Amino acid sequence: MYIPSPAFKVRALTALSLMTLLISTPLAALAEEPAPESSNAEALSEDDTQSYEVEPLEPGEDPELPEEMLVIPEEDPDFVPDPNQTPIEEDFVRMPLAKNPLYWRLELREQLGGTSNVDQLLDSPGSLTNRTTLTGLLRYTFPTQTQVLLRSQAFMFNYMNVDERDQFLAIPLSVTATQWFSDNWNVYTGYLPIVSSSLNRQDGNIQRFDQDALLGTSYFMPIGDNYLFGGYQLDYMHASLEDFRYLGHLLFAGYRHSLSKDLFLFVDGRLQPRSYLSSSDMLDEFRFGGGAALQWQVFKPWLILEARGDYNQIINFSTAERNAGIFSLGVNLIAALQSES
Repeated sequence: MYIPSPAFKVRALTALSLMTLLISTPLAALAEEPAPESSNAEALSEDDTQSYEVEPLEPGEDPELPEEMLVIPEEDPDFVPDPNQTPIEEDFVRMPLAKNPLYWRLELREQLGGTSNVDQLLDSPGSLTNRTTLTGLLRYTFPTQTQVLLRSQAFMFNYMNVDERDQFLAIPLSVTATQWFSDNWNVYTGYLPIVSSSLNRQDGNIQRFDQDALLGTSYFMPIGDNYLFGGYQLDYMHASLEDFRYLGHLLFAGYRHSLSKDLFLFVDGRLQPRSYLSSSDMLDEFRFGGGAALQWQVFKPWLILEARGDYNQIINFSTAERNAGIFSLGVNLIAALQSES
């Protein structure tokens, strides 16, 4: 729930993110994971496959982890940020109520694409990109409709024409607890430790340890075989650098449309005002964006092909260098092993 470069990899409380032809990855990735993270992140996903967490439409299915949800400190000029603007945990907190008490998933995701803005800063260069993600997920649902989710992830970002911006990011173990009050509405809270390291920098690699605490709520509304969702998330990003610690408010909404049994279209939008703790202003930065994805579940749930495109806009009211418009496109190949959802 920068997934900052500490941007929202993170995220702010939420209440209410494939076919090779369409667009993939966050629009930010086209040229450029993780604005905080949330900077960071996503599309709805049906069964256990894909980016936004969406309620499975068929028995035994469960939405998958959205890659767009990766977030890392993106606003720090000395940190190699991820272009995605959605929170790292969004894909999980948006998962529908489980049908089976115990659920686990191992996933390997390979994405090829490009981003228009590698650093998520004014006049930053664009690049073709390669991203590899390894995820382990374990979720347990109690009879009280309380879900506890544990997750570990590792990300490797490679930029073809600016390899000094290459970056490794890991979430050793994040914990998210969700309380469902019906099959459609829930309240959740979580904690994400984010370890990151820049690679190939001529002036020395930069290592960081950031932490994100979040609280949010989300609502799912089925429309036949399709799905609408929305929510609000509040989160506190405790970045290792004091100037990049912030309190964020994330509003998000999305829609999943079933084109056929194994073909799905996702669209989403997000808006996030931020207040940095180093500032006395009530509002220091405003972020908004949206994305679309086409997902083909080739061999459900083990093999998925997804194309995604995103656009994210960062508006900072005091530091012009932080203003940026970020496009990203990409194609994801997702392989996974999992239990019944």
